[in-house]
Amino acid sequence: MIKCITFDLDDTLWEIEPVIIKAEIKFEEWLKRNYPIISEELSIQQLRNFVRQTSLENPKIKHDLTKVRICAYNKLRNIYGLPKNMPEDAFNYFIKYRNKVELFDGVEEILGILRKDYLIGTITNGNASLEEIGIKQFFDFEVKASDVGFMKPSKEIFYEAIKQASCKPSEVMHVGDSYEKDIIGAMSVNMNYIWLNHNNEKKDNMKIEQIIKSFSELPQALNKFRWNMSNENNEKFEKLEKQIGTLKFVVLIMAVALIYNSAVKTGMFGDYRITANTLAIKKIIIKGNNNENLGVLSVNEDNQVNIVLTDRKNQINIEPSNIKFLEINDSIDQVILSLPK
Repeated sequence: MIKCITFDLDDTLWEIEPVIIKAEIKFEEWLKRNYPIISEELSIQQLRNFVRQTSLENPKIKHDLTKVRICAYNKLRNIYGLPKNMPEDAFNYFIKYRNKVELFDGVEEILGILRKDYLIGTITNGNASLEEIGIKQFFDFEVKASDVGFMKPSKEIFYEAIKQASCKPSEVMHVGDSYEKDIIGAMSVNMNYIWLNHNNEKKDNMKIEQIIKSFSELPQALNKFRWNMSNENNEKFEKLEKQIGTLKFVVLIMAVALIYNSAVKTGMFGDYRITANTLAIKKIIIKGNNNENLGVLSVNEDNQVNIVLTDRKNQINIEPSNIKFLEINDSIDQVILSLPK
């Protein structure tokens, strides 16, 4: 049963590319007003490449996009001999517009509905602020790569979400747009997942009910998942019942043979009743070497297994929990049982 749903943020709750483009344009305008020497030499694309290069040169902080960007701005400050406050001021201006996102249709409504039945969390590599965006009230916890020290698809960031949710992996559903980061990451820790596949990519190992093309399809996908899980669990339970039933049947047949041999030798004749949950076969006739009927094993409407041995006067009721094999000696065909009085 799903108890918690975690969400990626960028390109899952909103489209990120136009947000970043707008933030970079605003940042360039800010540079022109405050530090024209940079904007005169570096274009928007060159600034973007500069930040990416800074990330590559500093692998220890690559999981923290805020630190990476401030580090890049600090390098610019050193290159151009700018004031000490420049990196922090530059980042604060950029992040203000980075948080000006436009939510996909239905995000707030769907989160509001889901929150009534599930814990809601985030798992993100980014540095968006739920509070600044105005949707923090929908979430019970946030897991950020900058806090954990690992980025998706690393197992560590997903395990942190499982820990904060206080759930088993199988009780958590992750929703994200990146197959490589979100889906593979969720798979690696045995979490459930729904892939928000904007671009209709093809993956052979994905079931159709695990894929949605827009956020508005999420409630329907969750309903399908619950339905399929219910059916799968029923099928697994029925299969397990049959397997257990078959196993119990084999054990019971062995027990009947052993008990019968023991009964003949010790004089413990009678009607043996053994309770079982299920059996694949409803009636078994037990025959001897000369094809004579030795007894019948049957299952009644209450799923109680009755073993009736032919021509026996006394009756002993046996529950599985009461049967104890004290000694089994194949060499002399002897079985000693501890039976209820």
